Parts: sequence; structure tokens; C-alpha cells
Amino acid sequence: DIARVRTARLLNDGNEFLRIRYIRACRLYRLNKKWKTSKEAGFVLGMSSGRWKSRTAIEKQSNDAGNTPGGEDLKCVYLLTSDTADALYIEPVERLGLELEGVVTLQYALKCAIERLYDAEEREVGTVLLGNAPNILLYEAAEGSLGVLSRLVSEPEAFLEVVAEAKRLCRFDDETYTDRASYDDLLSYFNQIDHPSINRFLIRNALEELGHCTIEADETGDDDYSQQYE
Repeated sequence: DIARVRTARLLNDGNEFLRIRYIRACRLYRLNKKWKTSKEAGFVLGMSSGRWKSRTAIEKQSNDAGNTPGGEDLKCVYLLTSDTADALYIEPVERLGLELEGVVTLQYALKCAIERLYDAEEREVGTVLLGNAPNILLYEAAEGSLGVLSRLVSEPEAFLEVVAEAKRLCRFDDETYTDRASYDDLLSYFNQIDHPSINRFLIRNALEELGHCTIEADETGDDDYSQQYE
């Protein structure tokens, strides 16, 4: 019963290199604090009209101390959106030896490998880094559940197949290929903001190490899930 499988660990000689947790129908929140080109946080909103305003409008309101005739109250707000999706939370432990750019690269190597193995569209699998470590969150961005991510925890060899596909994707055996990454492997329109950080050579040793791991799954019932939360 894949619904009962929650966590798994990748081990080699008793050493832990990766923790993965399947989260069924989790609630995902995205908080947008500002425009990418803006130094100030918040989006200026007219509280009466509901119209977006320029930053200069709220600065003028502040200078006028709210005494502008016929003016409306302006506030800086954050934008929040949410969705529900199946997700896989991946924790690369310190032993794996990855710095931030390495985790960024591993994130997209696993995402691309999953898409290739399971014939998923690029838009159907989303990813984001969480926390200061950081950790990787993969989620099914398509309408409904693809049923892909749950298999990576419930079937012991499935995640190792993803690791093997990621190694093939990086083409470490091709001595003529010397680029850090390309649109033929890890780069895409969706991860342009991370292109300066993506470097397939940073994850070569990590993928090699993970390829020699075995998976130890931990089956936990739904009743115990609430106990874990508490």
C-alpha cells in the first residue's frame, strides 16, 4: 500500500547519504514579496479601488501624511497562492558533500531524470529548494496525481533508477562534452534564474555515491502520521 509508505533512506555501508519523504496531497504555499527588480518589499494596492499602484504613489501618500483630497488608502501587501499536490521532500545529508550550487544542480538532475523515465512533461513536475540546508521539494504540478513520486519511495529500486538516469543525463563518460550544462540536459526555460549555479561536475561524485546505495523504506500508517506531527 503506497499510501502507507512515508520515508526512505539511501544507505551505503551503513552510512546515510540521502533521506526522502513522500507527502501525499500536501498543501503548497507560495509567498511573493516583491518584484524581482525592486529593492523594496511589497506590492502597492489601493484599498478602495483594488487597483495596483506604483511605488511613487505610496511614497507621495507618506509625504502628504494622508491629506491628499480624494486620495485612497494605499498599502503594501504580499501575494499568497496555494495548491495541493503530491510531493517528495529530499534531504541531502552532509556526508553527500554538496554545497548550495551542488544541491541546485542535483535538484534539476533528479527532476529531468524523473521526466525522462516516466515520460512526464516539463510542466508536470515542479521543484523548489527549502530551508537553509537547503533541501529539495519535488511536486506534481499537473492537474491530478501522476502517481510518479509515490513510486520513488514505495518501490526500492525506482529512486536508484532515477539516480542512474541522472548520471546518463549528465554524460560524464563523454570526454568531448565539456560544458557545465546545456539545454540538452539540465538547462531549460523554467530554470533560467539558476543557470549560473547549475554545474553537472559538482554532482558527479554525489551521483556516483548514490548509485552504490541501497534503499531502506520506513512504512508508517496514517494513524501514526498525526503522532509524528505532534
